[in-house]
Amino acid sequence: MPIAAGMVLFVIGSVGCAISDSGWQLIAWRGVQSVGACAGVVLARAMVRDLYEGDRAARMMSTLMTVMAIAPLVGPFIGGQILTLASWRAIFWMLVGVGLLTLLGLILLPETLAPGRRNHARLGHAIGSYLMLLRHRRVLGYASAGGFFYLGV
Repeated sequence: MPIAAGMVLFVIGSVGCAISDSGWQLIAWRGVQSVGACAGVVLARAMVRDLYEGDRAARMMSTLMTVMAIAPLVGPFIGGQILTLASWRAIFWMLVGVGLLTLLGLILLPETLAPGRRNHARLGHAIGSYLMLLRHRRVLGYASAGGFFYLGV
């Protein structure tokens, strides 16, 4: 379960942030937290893909993208409210709780991908397929352009 592993990483990173004693430790733990946080995004998109098709899938993906666009706007407000009641560390303890609730949800929710559509290939096969993409200049060009766009270069 790569999604569960990502959420565990998110929780570990959040705990690390909450107990950090220096700025460098906080930065390092935020890196761990962010790598794990990617699992939640992947989970949401995968569930939409598993459960819906055609126009309904497009509508659900649009709703999901709207929520993902609003979350960074609401997050600082919620963090500010937490700061009125407690220290900055409480924000990270709250994120630990969110991560643990997400893990509980993963345990309680049934698998959304039908058994006939599941891929039983080994992880090494997937990694090999991704590495093959590095041989294609066009793919590297698009990836670089996207990376430069997000970096603001």
